[in-house]
Amino acid sequence: MLTMHVKRKLAALAALVTMMVTGPCLAADHAHELDALGALSFAPQACGIDIDRDALYRLAANMEADYGAPMLRASNRVAGEQASWTADQRTRYCEASLAIAKRLGIYRGAH
Repeated sequence: MLTMHVKRKLAALAALVTMMVTGPCLAADHAHELDALGALSFAPQACGIDIDRDALYRLAANMEADYGAPMLRASNRVAGEQASWTADQRTRYCEASLAIAKRLGIYRGAH
């Protein structure tokens, strides 16, 4: 179970992603926070951002237990949609992903 502090932090980060990245990949049909983590899981491939995947998946597992929705769904949406992104959308996605990874303490540096 996630603490309220972590939930609030993820909610704020999810709002940041939603503002920075337009498009249905981060639509809030479930928890904004879980979509944000799912989208972040694709950042290493899309942006070359080195994240601690074990820490990311631990966060996601806790959130899945709390919300009952799989993170993989959001990750798959990003993977499927990223091919049609404009350069500006990709840049905003990468900037948001980097900011979130740093705020969550799972950023390990660029490849």
